[in-house]
Amino acid sequence: VINVGSGQSRSLRDVGDEIAASLPKFDPKLWRWGDLPTRPNESDEFYNGSTLAEEWGFVESPRPISFKETVNYYVEHD
Repeated sequence: VINVGSGQSRSLRDVGDEIAASLPKFDPKLWRWGDLPTRPNESDEFYNGSTLAEEWGFVESPRPISFKETVNYYVEHD
């Protein structure tokens, strides 16, 4: 798995929800968003980008599809 990021900022909750949608039988109540206070200097966004990946010709794939393919791989190879 190579994760070089899209270069676009996303909320951690959005990323978490996309991952949860990929997990079989996941109970979204387990996330419990907001139960703990945000720590000082803690970000509520995820950002990752790579200009080098672009230079090498990597292209962005849709996150929900990538998450699902990754989960399926580990389910099949458990």
